[in-house]
Amino acid sequence: MSSICRLARAIIFSDAALRIVSECLDTSRMHGVHLRDHLFFAAGAYAAMLKGDEKVGREFLEKMHSAIPAGRRFARCQYNLLCSWNHLLRDDAVGAAAHAERALSHAEAAGEWEEALACYRKGREAQGCLGNRPLSGDRGGP
Repeated sequence: MSSICRLARAIIFSDAALRIVSECLDTSRMHGVHLRDHLFFAAGAYAAMLKGDEKVGREFLEKMHSAIPAGRRFARCQYNLLCSWNHLLRDDAVGAAAHAERALSHAEAAGEWEEALACYRKGREAQGCLGNRPLSGDRGGP
């Protein structure tokens, strides 16, 4: 079974998913092929945040940001959507809404309309936390 399939099956079991992410990244380093590292970092962030560990999630997001290949709009969308979730875990609705807006922008540019809808919903969720106040600033990182 491929690493991606094993990861997909284990994602509901966060600890197992984190172990598989680690194995995948080890294999990537061993072979010097880093084409999918951003996806592994995304899976690590997802698994950590499912456990409620926003700190480990943020560490994976920082690594994901550095690993995204240039021009990968959908990957940038995924990154910002995960960052939005991470900000919500920290009760930072302003940061969450800012990332949701960026995710929406990347999803639209990539032509990923279903993902754009998910970004819109995440943005509305963050706006609800703000009491529908306008954003007071933009935060760049996770």
